[in-house]
Amino acid sequence: MYEIEIVNGQKTIQGHIDLSYQNLTELPDLSNIVVTGKFYCHNNNLTSLYGAPKSVGGNFHCHNNNLTTLQGAPQSVGGGFHCYNNKLTTLQGAPKSVEGNFYCDQFSVEDYRKYIADIEVLESVNTETKELFGEMIATL
Repeated sequence: MYEIEIVNGQKTIQGHIDLSYQNLTELPDLSNIVVTGKFYCHNNNLTSLYGAPKSVGGNFHCHNNNLTTLQGAPQSVGGGFHCYNNKLTTLQGAPKSVEGNFYCDQFSVEDYRKYIADIEVLESVNTETKELFGEMIATL
């Protein structure tokens, strides 16, 4: 079992979490938690990353699952992000920040960088523009 502490007002688990090789079809809800170490959820039957920690200080391993998107992934990963050997059709939901390498066989590092750059542009669009072109922007 993992102990949750409050660090700087944030629910935090110190160290690593290993949920690999457990035949999981979904993750427990850790979406409000920061994990200071690595997070392992590889070699399961996950179809979604909903429930993954909000942030991971080390590597994030979600390879060898049945993911089609990265929705629910942590917003930031302090190490590498390992999402190879899945069924990804989009990078939607990918972390906004990966400090290490981005390992994915369906998409290249360049694809990931372009995706993040596009997200940053969309987030910078002002409210008035979003109201005028909302539907069109949502399809990008």
